[in-house]
Amino acid sequence: QRGWVEIDLLMGNWASEAIPRMSSEELDQLEVIIAQENPNLLNWLLGHDDVPKELDNEVMRSMKKFVTDGSKDWTVGGNQ
Repeated sequence: QRGWVEIDLLMGNWASEAIPRMSSEELDQLEVIIAQENPNLLNWLLGHDDVPKELDNEVMRSMKKFVTDGSKDWTVGGNQ
């Protein structure tokens, strides 16, 4: 838990699905991502800001896709 309901919801649901399948390299990428500040993470995941080049990796793209794919009621543009 990160302390922000929005981040906890988005990242927690993604993590439940993704972490069991992740390689050690992807887990290292995740560790760097989750060390970032909450406001930045939320803006990157929602597509409000560009992801910094050093964080634009497979894990971040997976998280963003999970958040914005539209198949969940709580996602950006979900079930329209």
